Amino acid sequence: MRGKLAMSNDEYQNRLKLSFYEDTINLLKENAFEAIKDKLENQEDSFKKGIAFGYYEVFHLFQQQAEAFNISLKEVGLDDIDPERDLLGINKR
Repeated sequence: MRGKLAMSNDEYQNRLKLSFYEDTINLLKENAFEAIKDKLENQEDSFKKGIAFGYYEVFHLFQQQAEAFNISLKEVGLDDIDPERDLLGINKR
């Protein structure tokens, strides 16, 4: 008989997937903020602007999809980033 702390294979796979998503999102956030820093240091570089905008598109899509699938932004590490504010520099009022 399995103890209360034992985890089924399905539960383990679900936690593993969630960890993968969280870790990947955290790495993408690090890369995105580095791209924003590069863009700000090289205002005339269209390539760097494009990279920064690409990260905006990725995070905007991630958040839309999480909401569409009824997944908490906090659960996957998307609650602490506002793509428009943080990646495009648009201040919402």
